[in-house]
Amino acid sequence: MINISQFKSLSPTSCHWIDGAKQPVGSQAKPDKALPDYAKESFYYANTHQKNGGLQIKPASKGDYEGVYIPYENDKATFSKSIVSGFIASGGFSGCTFQLYNDGNGRVVGTHIYQGGGQRRDLEYEAAVAGWKLLYTWESNGLMNDPTMTKSGFVMAIVQPNVIDVVAVRLTGAGRSEKILAQNRIADWKNYNGGAYGGSVGGVTTKPVGRGQRAMSI
Repeated sequence: MINISQFKSLSPTSCHWIDGAKQPVGSQAKPDKALPDYAKESFYYANTHQKNGGLQIKPASKGDYEGVYIPYENDKATFSKSIVSGFIASGGFSGCTFQLYNDGNGRVVGTHIYQGGGQRRDLEYEAAVAGWKLLYTWESNGLMNDPTMTKSGFVMAIVQPNVIDVVAVRLTGAGRSEKILAQNRIADWKNYNGGAYGGSVGGVTTKPVGRGQRAMSI
């Protein structure tokens, strides 16, 4: 499976999600009645491929996959299946938010939260009611700084049994990483009760805090 160092070294050459015209899988429904109507399970099983010194991420079969990719959907909060280990990736960020949750059963769920036109499809409160614990938030709003509207944000989270590493990058219109926008680590995530906000660069480690509190990246 790809690690964060490999992602950082490959993505400046190229970083592309290639869906091959396949449709996302998942029930496309709420797994818990506490979640809002606009929350939608929608993801691809995915694998990474190295090509010409760059990185491609493509759909994979349910029986042979390294991770999951969460597509953007207008006016929705799309989220992945929960995983114990592997990668969770999502792209196309130009104002939206990426979040990671512990689903309450020691698995990680990734979300792509729509934000635009004065709307934000936040689900933090409802997720907490459903028993999910917020682990990480990265806000892309204002970080593209691109009047041509060709650049976008891409996030790669590597989930391991005890640690989650997350990197957010800005991609050029040609699909090359030109800047690291956030790099964070969540240690002991199964026991983490915080809500770490991305935004710093440089291997940030979040520290566990008391339930109900939220830890800024430090």
